[in-house]
Amino acid sequence: MKNKMVQIMLKSVLVIENGTAEEKVEGVNALSVTLVAPNVTKASVTTVRSIKLADNVEKSMENEPFEDKLFFKELILGDCILKAELTAIEKVSKLERFFLKSFPSALGVAVEAIPGVGSIISSVVGAITRSIFDGGDKTEKILVIGRGWMPLGATNDDGDLAINLQVPKTLVLNSRPFQDADRNQAIKKITMQEGFVNARIIFKVEDITPPAGLQLLV
Repeated sequence: MKNKMVQIMLKSVLVIENGTAEEKVEGVNALSVTLVAPNVTKASVTTVRSIKLADNVEKSMENEPFEDKLFFKELILGDCILKAELTAIEKVSKLERFFLKSFPSALGVAVEAIPGVGSIISSVVGAITRSIFDGGDKTEKILVIGRGWMPLGATNDDGDLAINLQVPKTLVLNSRPFQDADRNQAIKKITMQEGFVNARIIFKVEDITPPAGLQLLV
C-alpha cells in the first residue's frame, strides 16, 4: 500500500456570515482542522488556529508567516479524511478558557502567544474523532458556523484542496455592530439554516516524501 509524507498549508478562507452569539464582541474566529486516521499510529491529529475574518471577504494566507498557515506535516498511509470546523467570532479569553477546561494536559495541548491576538490554543494532538467544540460547559459553549470534510489519501495529487463548510444546525447570529439611519449602534439578527454553505477553506497539499533510502520518522 502506498504511503507518503504530506505538508498541508492553509491557502485561503472565505466566510459569508461571520457573526457572533453575543452582542458587541471583538475577537477572532477559531479554525479547527483534523486528519482522521492518517496512519496506523494515530487515530487523529488536530490543529487549531485563530484567524480574523470579515463577511464575504476572502482571507488569503499567501503573505502570512509560515507557522500561521502550516497545519500538518504527516505520514499518510492509505485513505483518511481531512475535516474542518469554523467558529463564530469569539473573545480570545473565552477561547482560552474553553480549551484549557476541555482538554487535559495528556493530549499535548499547547498555548502560544499570537501577536495582535493574544494567547490562544495553537495545536491539539490526540485521539479526537468528535468535534473539539463539543466539550466545555454551557457558559463556555463555542458556536460552530461551518463544518465539512473531504477524503484525502496517499494517491491524491499535489495541489489545492477545497472544503465547503455547512452550518451544522439552524442557528441565530448577531451581526457586527453598525450605525442605523439615526446613527445609533444597532445589531441585526441573522438566521442560518442547517446545511447552508457558509464558508470555503482552501488548502495546499504537497508531497514532501523524502527520496528512497531515507527513513520516515513518525
